[in-house]
Amino acid sequence: GVVLEERRSSFKVSTPNTNAIMIRLECSDDEVIDFEDIFTVDIININLSGILMRSTMGLKIGDIATLSMLDGEIELRAEILRCQNNERGEPTDYGCKFLDVTHMQEERIARYIFDCQVAERDRKRSSM
Repeated sequence: GVVLEERRSSFKVSTPNTNAIMIRLECSDDEVIDFEDIFTVDIININLSGILMRSTMGLKIGDIATLSMLDGEIELRAEILRCQNNERGEPTDYGCKFLDVTHMQEERIARYIFDCQVAERDRKRSSM
């Protein structure tokens, strides 16, 4: 595999089996999509400033997704900053930056990151 340059300013953690619900998409071409049905995206990793998510929807750089995360506890807007393609050349993974994060939302994300770190430590200990 190819090692990608780290682009985030804060520590990220993997988030196995974590997803979010995309509520709204503001496309870079000024189209706005409000999802009536549940549209789920997978969260691959997270840090205080953003996420790497996997989606079957063809998103573009500059699009802004409104996501309901952490079992509906917080709703955040995230701008698509980069796309990663799968082996067929299709975009599937999207690096996103959170927009307009409140102090309370940042605290909840920090607690979630800590919980992920503890779970990873416990997994490593149990495999020894």
